[in-house]
Amino acid sequence: MRVPGLRQARLWVVIGLVVAALMSPTWPVNRPVPRFVALIDITQSMNAEDYRLPGWPRDRLSMVKASLLAVLPRLPCASELGLALFTNKELFTLFEPLPVCQHYSELADTLEHLDWRMAWAADSHVARGLFNALRQVGEQSPPALVFFTDGQQTPSRVKPPPFLLDQEQVTGLIVGVGQTEPVLVPKFDVNGVKTGYWQRHEAESLPGKPPVDTKFYYSSLAELALQELAEKAGLAYHHLETPELLYKALMTGNMQVEKPLPMSLAGVLSGLALLIWIAPLLPRPSLGAVRWRWFESLRRGG
Repeated sequence: MRVPGLRQARLWVVIGLVVAALMSPTWPVNRPVPRFVALIDITQSMNAEDYRLPGWPRDRLSMVKASLLAVLPRLPCASELGLALFTNKELFTLFEPLPVCQHYSELADTLEHLDWRMAWAADSHVARGLFNALRQVGEQSPPALVFFTDGQQTPSRVKPPPFLLDQEQVTGLIVGVGQTEPVLVPKFDVNGVKTGYWQRHEAESLPGKPPVDTKFYYSSLAELALQELAEKAGLAYHHLETPELLYKALMTGNMQVEKPLPMSLAGVLSGLALLIWIAPLLPRPSLGAVRWRWFESLRRGG
C-alpha cells in the first residue's frame, strides 16, 4: 500500500540532498600533515659534483633544490614549509612555515634562485650551526627541522657544542647530501664562472698562518659525523639519494602535526540521495518470506 505523496516527498528529499552536495559542504577532521623548516647549507663544498642520477643535477646544492621542487607539489595542501640558509655558524630565515598551496609560487621561486653567492661567510661549522638552528626553531611553535648539508666543516678542527637541549622540543632529520667518495670542490668567480678548484691552503689556512700545503681541497659526505650529530640532537638521519626517498622521509610521523582539515561531505550526500531515489526499485522480500526466515531463526536458535 502506497502512502499518498510519499513519492513526491522522496523527490524533494533527493533534490535537497543534491543541492546540498553541489554547495560542497565540509566538516573539520584532524589529520597529520608535514610542517617543517628546510635549512639548506649553501657553503662552497655544496658545489661539489658527485651525483650521477640521469636527468638530475650533479652538484649537491642543485640536487637539494631540485629534490625539494619535486617534493613540494606532492605535499598535502595544508602542509607548511619554511626556508632557511646555513653558512658559518648561523642560519638566516627566508620564510617561516607557510601553507604550501597558498604560497607555492613564492616557495618554488625562492628555491629555484638559491645560490652559494648568498653566503655571508666562508667557514662552515656544521655542529654549531645545527645547535643554533635547534635553539632558534625551538623558541617558536616548533616545526620540524630538516637540515640539508654535506657535513663538511671548514676549518676541519672545530670543537662541537654541547647539545644541552630538550631533545623532544624540536623533531626532524639531518639530510646528508653528496657521496662518501671524495671529490674536488669547484671554484667560481663572482659571476658564477668556474675558474678551477679550491686548494687546501685556500680553504683550511687561517689568517696569519702559513699554508697547509698546495694540494687540492677534497670534499665528501661526512655521513658518520652527521649520524652522530643526529643522535646527539635527537633527530633522524636520511641520505639524499632520490626525490622519491626524500618525500617518504618527510611524510613520516615525527615530521607531521595534527591539523583540522576540511573533509568534503559532497560524496556522502550524493550517495545518500542516490540510495533514497533507487530504494523503491530494490527487491523486497514478501511478508511470508520474512515470517519464514524469522521462524527458521527461532528454530535453529532453539
